[in-house]
Amino acid sequence: MDVVEFLEKKVQVPAEWNHFSREQVALISRELCRPHLLSAFRATIMASVLGLQGHLWKFAGKVYYYPTRWRIRAFRKIAAGKAWLVDPEDFFRVGELLNWMFEVVEGEQDLRLAERRVNLTTNHWPVIRTGWRRMYGPSSELTNATTDEYVKAEVEYEQFISTQKEEHLNKLCAALYRPRKRFFRLKRFLQITDADPRQPYSGEMPDRHPAWQRVPVWQRFAILLFFEGVRNQFITTFDLLYQPSEPGDESDDDGPTGWPAIIRVMAGHVIRIEQVAKVPIYNFLFDLNERIRDARKLKAMNKKR
Repeated sequence: MDVVEFLEKKVQVPAEWNHFSREQVALISRELCRPHLLSAFRATIMASVLGLQGHLWKFAGKVYYYPTRWRIRAFRKIAAGKAWLVDPEDFFRVGELLNWMFEVVEGEQDLRLAERRVNLTTNHWPVIRTGWRRMYGPSSELTNATTDEYVKAEVEYEQFISTQKEEHLNKLCAALYRPRKRFFRLKRFLQITDADPRQPYSGEMPDRHPAWQRVPVWQRFAILLFFEGVRNQFITTFDLLYQPSEPGDESDDDGPTGWPAIIRVMAGHVIRIEQVAKVPIYNFLFDLNERIRDARKLKAMNKKR
C-alpha cells in the first residue's frame, strides 16, 4: 500500500490487485462491464480508493467534497464554506499511483487495462447464489483446485478471451464453483480431513452452467479476474511451462501438445490418467516444470559432449 495525504487525511492507495477490498473489486468488475473510456474508469476507481465516491459535488464550476448523500445539505455546507475544495491536479496526481494497472497501446489515445499485470489471487466470493442454490468456489490462489478442473477452466478462459461469448464465461464459473458436499457442515464430528467444501469435479456439467445466467455479469467477471490473476501467477512461478521455444529448437516438435496429451504423458499409463487428473494443480505444474528443466539440462549436457 502507498500512503498519500489527500484532503488533510492520509489515504492508502493499493499497489497491487490483492490490496483491493471486496467492494473495490466489485466496483472494478462493474466498470469493466460498461463501455466507456478507461480514463473515466480510472477516475471512478480513484474516487473509490480515496473514499470520495458519491460525495463529490459540482458547484459554481468547481468540485467539492462533503460526506453526505443529500444534495441540498451538501450545497448548504459548500455555501457556508464547510466543504473541501477538490483540486483536479491533486486528484490526478494521486491517480498516477494506479498507473501500474494500465498500459499504453500504440495507435490508441486512451490507456488499456494491463491483463498481464492482473495478480488478483484472493477469492472474495467463496460462496455465490445461482438462483435458489449456493455454489462454493475454490480457495484463494486455487490451492484446493485439481488438475482436471483447472484445465477445464483454462480452456474456457481462452475461448472467452478469443470469442467474448458469455457461454464460455459461464462454463468457467461452473468448473470452479460446485455445490457443497453432503454432511460437510458436520465435518468436525465426522472427522473429515478434506477442507474443500465443494463436491468433486465430474467433468462436463451441462445442467449447471446455464444457471450462471442468473448471476450478475459483474460477479462472473470478478471470478474471471480472480482466475486470470492466479493464471498470471502460474506463468511467473512456473516460467518454463509458458516459455516460447527458442529459434531453431526442434526438440519439442514431437512432444505432447494440449492438456489431454500432457496429462497422458505425465500419467505414463492409461489406468493412471484419472489419478493424475485429481492431483492438485500446484503439484502437477511444479512436477511438469521440473521435468522440462531436467530435460533442458540433459540436452545441454549432450551438446557439450
